[in-house]
Amino acid sequence: QTLYDQQAFYSATRWLLNNQDLQTGCWFIHVQRNYAHHTHYHLRNSWCSAMAQAASLLVRLYSLTNNKEHLLAIRRAIQPL
Repeated sequence: QTLYDQQAFYSATRWLLNNQDLQTGCWFIHVQRNYAHHTHYHLRNSWCSAMAQAASLLVRLYSLTNNKEHLLAIRRAIQPL
C-alpha cells in the first residue's frame, strides 16, 4: 500500500464522516437524475446514496482505529438499507 493510497483512504473516510446525515445515516445527493428518456423513472433532488459502499469503507476504518464514533457512523449508514 502506498502513501497515496493511505491518503486517499483517510480523505474519503473524513468526507464520509463529515457529510453523513446524522438522523438518517444517508449521504444525500443534491442533483436530480433522469434515466432513459422513454421511461418516467427519475430520482429527485436530495436522494440517499452509497450506504453499502460507505459502510464498507467505515468498517475498514473502524478495524484500524477502534474509534466508537466510527462504529456509530457504520450503524447509521446501514439504517436505510
